[in-house]
Amino acid sequence: MRLIDPSEWNPEGRVTVWDPTRDMLDTLRAKEPVEQPLSFLQADHVSAVLANRAAGVKHQAYTAAAIRLPYPVDIDRLTQSLNQYLGAHQGLRCSIEAGEVGENGAPTIVRRLLSAEEVSLEPRSVDDADISGNAAEWMRNFFSATAVSDHFPALAAGLIQDPEHQTADFVLALDHAVADGLSQAIAVLEIASRYLGQQSPLTQPEQPSFLDYVNREYQGAAQVPADSAGTKLWQECIEFAGGVPRLGFPIGVENNEPQEVAVVPNEGPIADAEQLQALRALAKSRGYSFSTVMYAILALAHKRMSGSGKYATVTVSSTRGKEFALSQGWFCNFNPLFFTVEKDSVEELLDTVAEAQQRMKNTLAEPVHASLNNLITQDVVGPEVFQSPQMVTYMDLSWFSEPEGADLRVFGGVGKTKNANFWVARNPEGLVIGSQSPNNDTARNNVAQYFSEAHKIVNETVLARTNR
Repeated sequence: MRLIDPSEWNPEGRVTVWDPTRDMLDTLRAKEPVEQPLSFLQADHVSAVLANRAAGVKHQAYTAAAIRLPYPVDIDRLTQSLNQYLGAHQGLRCSIEAGEVGENGAPTIVRRLLSAEEVSLEPRSVDDADISGNAAEWMRNFFSATAVSDHFPALAAGLIQDPEHQTADFVLALDHAVADGLSQAIAVLEIASRYLGQQSPLTQPEQPSFLDYVNREYQGAAQVPADSAGTKLWQECIEFAGGVPRLGFPIGVENNEPQEVAVVPNEGPIADAEQLQALRALAKSRGYSFSTVMYAILALAHKRMSGSGKYATVTVSSTRGKEFALSQGWFCNFNPLFFTVEKDSVEELLDTVAEAQQRMKNTLAEPVHASLNNLITQDVVGPEVFQSPQMVTYMDLSWFSEPEGADLRVFGGVGKTKNANFWVARNPEGLVIGSQSPNNDTARNNVAQYFSEAHKIVNETVLARTNR
């Protein structure tokens, strides 16, 4: 699996897409509404989607991924696999119907739920004349039209087959309201696994429901007091960092104005498979998780780039646990991680990182909206605290296995940012890193230099342990 800029995806060939059948939509309309709230993140997202639509902004708030399938593709079998995927995830089968925006700035939401047996997508061949010689661009416009929260289902599925080169690229886009980054990656892997007839935990008839997760989230948020551990930790972080966490080195943002996003990948892993094992052994020898070593590397690289002895970021923390490991939905929380960087080696810094992580872990289950709303209510911060903090997403994909030749590519985000956010993944190749950064030369060069520093720190750390 690799992270790519959406502009890098340019297959050509015959295009097939999947649409909801009339029977499915008629069945949905006949359903009585269900009492099912949006999650906090979903509610913010839907409001933003509607506001952008009203302002005439093209919808790009979706995630997307592509995977290679053996050519030629059996369209009937792929259709069956898509419908099985949709049927397995209740959150995808529950509509989000947005109405008028109320005085509180939020739209009224009506939701209806289909059973697994009631879902039905059907293939449609797209006329070559409609594509005008650019299949990938046509597909991107299709994403913007159908991978939308109040479209049902909130996804866009397509296939581009190239008879000349005998290749087939299946692509799936999901509105961010119904999927996080890991959901996107495992979604295309699940569909491919079903298509190829592979039996695995991914291909179960039904996965635990995101709707149940959301209901538990509301129950938890209702129990968050004004002086909660999460509220205190966020306040400490803001005081430590002098505001919302930002990178300490230039990324070409002027006047705090957001810029178009560009993906900055690293050329190869910052730690290869052998080095990764050495770093894991270091973590184990000290009784820490591998993520402790990883954050020590990132913090030291930040110190070398910025000269600052402070490191602060917002971790995109998975809240899936084992129960929702393979479910589709937005299973995330956002937690502050901050500490002083007084040492100059990974091994010397581990105790400090582990202590900071433990304070963060004590607040993992506390919904970030509840924590930050407490601070807003107390006039400690304003609503802008939600806007564009520097974030790190870490994913352990060591279990992740792609079909041979699949070349699974996750598309970076499209839109605007005023920060450089990092994706770090542990996979069979080693430790890989990429960034979604402002689209300018300063950001590209400095983020690339940051990755280079991280790679140097890995080399130094492994060499020091080897020479003992």
